[in-house]
Amino acid sequence: MTVALRSTCLKVSSLLVFMLFFQLGRTQYDFSGLNSKFPQLEKQAPNGNLAIMIYKDNKVVYNKASTDFPVNTQVHIGSAGKWMVAAMVLMLVDEGKISLDDKITKYLPIFQQYSKGYITLRHCLYNMTGIAGDDGEGINGDGKTLEDLVNSYAGTHEIETNAGTAYKYSNIGINIAARIVEVVTKRDFEQIIQQRLFRPLSMRATTFAFNYDKGISPANGGFSTAQDYLNFLSMLLNKGMFKGKPVMSEKAVNMLLQQPISASDIKNIPEAVKGMAYVPGAWVVEQDAAGKGTCFTSPGYTGVWPVLDLCRGYASVVFVKGYQLTEKRAIYTDVKAVADAQIQGGN
Repeated sequence: MTVALRSTCLKVSSLLVFMLFFQLGRTQYDFSGLNSKFPQLEKQAPNGNLAIMIYKDNKVVYNKASTDFPVNTQVHIGSAGKWMVAAMVLMLVDEGKISLDDKITKYLPIFQQYSKGYITLRHCLYNMTGIAGDDGEGINGDGKTLEDLVNSYAGTHEIETNAGTAYKYSNIGINIAARIVEVVTKRDFEQIIQQRLFRPLSMRATTFAFNYDKGISPANGGFSTAQDYLNFLSMLLNKGMFKGKPVMSEKAVNMLLQQPISASDIKNIPEAVKGMAYVPGAWVVEQDAAGKGTCFTSPGYTGVWPVLDLCRGYASVVFVKGYQLTEKRAIYTDVKAVADAQIQGGN
């Protein structure tokens, strides 16, 4: 499927802006079309379990789920958790505790022993470490602690390309970044992300340590719910604020969503996101004429498909129970098409 790389945000006059402000409290969205389509989408979902939520105007404007799959059902979200890891890292960057241009050996000297001392934190967040991939790594990090897992990247994974020269989809960079968070904060990654991100966002069922005694891999071992993930997206949509309280700074949110790697510079990419540019932990669905991202997603191979649409001012999540490869995109694209039409029309 061709991916739209140019935003279609409508430019409005000052008079129209005033009219929209005046009518904001009365804005209504008619999702009857999505309700009618839901049974068809449900049949496509694994085991017939599907949950869809849409957030707009500081509230949930659509919430529908299968009978046996309420929106607070915890499921494995796979790579959809990478966005949250990147957010945690950039919170520390914003606070001056680490820098994107720091070499990882500043925190993880073991990489110097294996001639990998030139890799930076920026390379890690952008999957440009040059370290050979980790295909087959389990969601619990093959039973290793995060420290042991990352140390194995240093000692047993060869260098394929020079750092910063090629994008390669992998768990390696994100897990290295998560390990640096542990070193800097002197706390387990699960503990610090719970304290700084999940608890402030009321994400009570979100964790990277579902089976902590069996190891941890933040890059692909996250578990969450549709409601929790929507809380994360609503915070990004509101420039770091959640229910009137700051969770991330606006600067940190901007770092998370800006400076994408162009799709033309990405040589190794999952089928589901072909044609999209990349920002830390997420993919750029649409860009404006200046190349700035206006719509983002961070799908997991488990079938989780979040959307953050800054152009139309909404966020949405599609969750399934069971494994639905993201290559089968009909459910997700149908939901976004309906949401785009209704929300843009409603505005």
